[in-house]
Amino acid sequence: MSQATGNVTNSAQFADIVPATVRACSAAPRLDLRLLSEIDRQDDGRASFADIWRAVGECANRLGQPRPSRRGEARGAVVYSADETSMRIETYIWRDDDWGLTAVRTFPRGREPLAVERPV
Repeated sequence: MSQATGNVTNSAQFADIVPATVRACSAAPRLDLRLLSEIDRQDDGRASFADIWRAVGECANRLGQPRPSRRGEARGAVVYSADETSMRIETYIWRDDDWGLTAVRTFPRGREPLAVERPV
């Protein structure tokens, strides 16, 4: 098993679901810590991902660092289709050079509820 490097966290808030022997990196190892700080500074809960990423790229330029690349990020697409009786959801992910179907879910659909809960 390889040893993780970088900032490591063992948060008490996760102690009930994560054993004490499990440690997780608190930062993506390929980003400079100054860029990670810029992400924290920009993320006010209202800014979009694109706005934050642009600001981080500008910060990288100022620091003389390469702009972070989004290559290798998870990419996906969700396709919804519906008819009178059901709704179908297909989930696709990008696999090397083409989209691959990874999940299909079908749900019943209609004007009436499937079940009615009656108070006791």
